Amino acid sequence: MVNLFKVDVKHLCYEKGWDDIKPKNPITLIIGSFNPFIPNNNSLPDYYYGRIPTRGPGNRLWSTIGKLKYNNKDYFKNNFKNKVNELEKSNICFHDLILKVEFTCESKIVLDDYISKKVYKNFGDDILWKSRTKYEGELIRVKRTYNNNIINFLKKNNSVKTVINTLGSFRGSFDFNNNDLEWVQFKKNLFEICSNNEINIILKSVSPSPLGGSKEEFEDWLKKYI
Repeated sequence: MVNLFKVDVKHLCYEKGWDDIKPKNPITLIIGSFNPFIPNNNSLPDYYYGRIPTRGPGNRLWSTIGKLKYNNKDYFKNNFKNKVNELEKSNICFHDLILKVEFTCESKIVLDDYISKKVYKNFGDDILWKSRTKYEGELIRVKRTYNNNIINFLKKNNSVKTVINTLGSFRGSFDFNNNDLEWVQFKKNLFEICSNNEINIILKSVSPSPLGGSKEEFEDWLKKYI
């Protein structure tokens, strides 16, 4: 029997308690992909979409909301209180689709190097949605745990009227990874609860990532839905 080494990367919300932070009567739920908890890192984001970039402009959701609503793109920068207050003002809340990602490999050295360089330092959605990838000649398997807290939240809540996907145009329809049966079931549950509760789910998306579309496209999309 082959001995596989495993690393579980949990969502940062576990450490930060983000999912307990919601307005009293949220109207819009904004869903993204994943935000990894990185041990021994003092530059972790303070909230969803708050990742501090090591290069480039980084995620533009909060800076764009700041620009459009307060004429100040830095209104939310390093300001957790302003973000929390905005949830109540705009009746928005956040969840990500993935709670945990499990990586396995036959080589511990290769796996540790992959996690360090591809997950902790240069994290991107591309590695998330693969079920297997080659790195340094070794096969790395990827297994996702999907966030059923989203389903439970929508079942219990009666104020949410809109769910907005921010995965971008490439994955906007959710019509991908259909060989992943857990993902297929999760999508089915999400669409069913939205249909049953008459919640409008917005799949057409302009990603908050700087690579997700032009500044004008993202601003227009944000004005329309948030």
